[in-house]
Amino acid sequence: RRICSCPDKLPQAILQQIKTSHTESSIPQGIKNKLENTFEQSSITTNTPEPKVSIIMPAYNAADYIQEAIESVLCQNYRNFELIIINDGSTDNTKNIIESFKNNRIKYFYQKNKGLAGAHNAGIKKAQGLFLTKLDSDDLITPDFITRHIQEFEKHPEADLVYCDDYLIDENSKPIRVIKRPEYTDRKT
Repeated sequence: RRICSCPDKLPQAILQQIKTSHTESSIPQGIKNKLENTFEQSSITTNTPEPKVSIIMPAYNAADYIQEAIESVLCQNYRNFELIIINDGSTDNTKNIIESFKNNRIKYFYQKNKGLAGAHNAGIKKAQGLFLTKLDSDDLITPDFITRHIQEFEKHPEADLVYCDDYLIDENSKPIRVIKRPEYTDRKT
């Protein structure tokens, strides 16, 4: 599992959980360094129409984690998005969990199992957004994930792709390590 986050930020809920469930000595040094930069939800608002973002979430037997994944999308401070969930033939309680959310930004589709690539492709075909991102059904995003990515596209309109660091967490949402992504400034044509 992972938390997709903009560089050097962790969500407040994870910070609080870390503070209450870990002793100081049990937190790896790299994570301790990241904790010094606490997450503060962005208050960015605009009066101009925001481009629509499509978040594509493939799901196969995802009942253990999908509720948290969906909640992390619904708490975005960027509001013009659609969450496209492709249930790829799940045999567990995934469908019921998804359908328990009553939010018109969630678009739910079921298909016979076609694998991860088949689910991604089905989601892409259904997407109506100007921007696309994918989120695995066992992953989370920070509340400013979309806002920060849109800001990067606005700063760099020539960019084709924006990405971020990942914070790996275990099945109990305890931090494991940070996957630091290198920054690329060159553009191949």
